[in-house]
Amino acid sequence: LARSARYRQAFRLGSALGLQPHPDVSPEPFTRWTRSKPIAELARDGIDPDAAIAAVRAHADEQREMAARFFGAWAAEVPSGQPRISR
Repeated sequence: LARSARYRQAFRLGSALGLQPHPDVSPEPFTRWTRSKPIAELARDGIDPDAAIAAVRAHADEQREMAARFFGAWAAEVPSGQPRISR
């Protein structure tokens, strides 16, 4: 469904949807994740950690609203009642 040059970002397997990015992430965990990544890996991927952290902080409110819409739309598609398991 979505991919970058290096990663598959979204995929569907049957009725399951998988996502690589974290649309629900807030600035605090993003900062921890970014700071824990080796600087050489970030540089290889063209990521300026300070700029990325600043961008996430600057857009946190918009991100939170987008995540609520995204997960709300997903939840609206989930059937109610007992889950069906295919075997």
